[in-house]
Amino acid sequence: MKSNVRFYRSEKHCGIDGQRSWTMQRSYWNISECPFGMQQRDRYFFFSPTHDEALARLGFLVESGQALGILAGYEGTGRTMVLERFARDMRRQGHSVCSINLVGLDQHDFLWTLAAGLGGNPRAHDEGFSLARRIQDRLRADALTDRTTILILDDAEQASHEVLTQILRLLKTHSCHLTLILAIESSRMARLGTDLLQLSQLRIRLEPWDHEDICQYLQTGLAQVGCQRTIFEESATERLAELTDGIPRWVSQLAELALLAAASQHRQSVDGRIIEEVYQQLSASFEEDLQAATY
Repeated sequence: MKSNVRFYRSEKHCGIDGQRSWTMQRSYWNISECPFGMQQRDRYFFFSPTHDEALARLGFLVESGQALGILAGYEGTGRTMVLERFARDMRRQGHSVCSINLVGLDQHDFLWTLAAGLGGNPRAHDEGFSLARRIQDRLRADALTDRTTILILDDAEQASHEVLTQILRLLKTHSCHLTLILAIESSRMARLGTDLLQLSQLRIRLEPWDHEDICQYLQTGLAQVGCQRTIFEESATERLAELTDGIPRWVSQLAELALLAAASQHRQSVDGRIIEEVYQQLSASFEEDLQAATY
C-alpha cells in the first residue's frame, strides 16, 4: 500500500469556506448534491465487480450450508457496506440474520449482544451461562424449523481472544443450520488464530478498484445526481488510481474534495493537476495534525 495520507473530509484543505462549499458545488456543477464522500456512502455506494462477486460468494456460502466464511479487505474497501447489503438480501429470503460489530466487546458483551440479536431476550443481569443457554435455544429453534441462522461479525481483527474462543465454540457445537461470516482487515488475518482459519471453508477478498472501476464510479455517481457530462478527465482518473491505491473510501473522499477545488478555481473539469494539488494539501494538513497531536 503506497498511500500514507489519512483521507478525511475538510473544506479547509481546498481553501474553501465550509458554509458555502456545498451550495457552491451544487450550483457550479448543476448537480442536486455531491455523490462522493462519506456522508453519501449509504445512498451512492458503488458496487463494483469485486463487491458483486463477494455478494455472490457469500450467497453461495449460505446456500451450500457451509459453516464459516471469511471476508477480507483493506480498510476502506467496502466490507461493511457489502455485509449490510448481504444481510438485507438474506432477511428478504427468510433467513435469521444477526449482525454484530466486535469493536470493544468483551466476552459478556458479545454473548449478550448475540442473544439479543437472535431474539433470545436476555435480561440485564444475565451472566455467561444463562446467555449461552438463550443462544443455544434460539439456534435450536431455528434449526427445528429448517431455518438457517446467519451470524455476521464485522471488524474481527478487533475481537479479544475470549470472544474469538466463543466464536470457535459456536462453530464446533452448532455445525448445522448456522453460517458464520467473519469480516477482517486483510493484513490482520492471523489475529483469528489457527483453529478458525482452518475451519473457514471460503475466503473472500475484496480487491481495490482498478482504473476502469474508478471511471465507472465517477460517471455513475455524477449521473445519479443529474450530471450527464464528463467532469473528471482521464488524467484525473489515472492520478486518483495512483494516489489512492484504488481504495474506494479514499477515491471517494479525494474526488469529493477535487470537485470543490475545481469549482473554487472556476474550472470546467477536474484534471490530474487538481487531484495532485488536493492530495498535497491533504498530506500537509495531515502532517500538521500529526505534529500537533504529539504536543
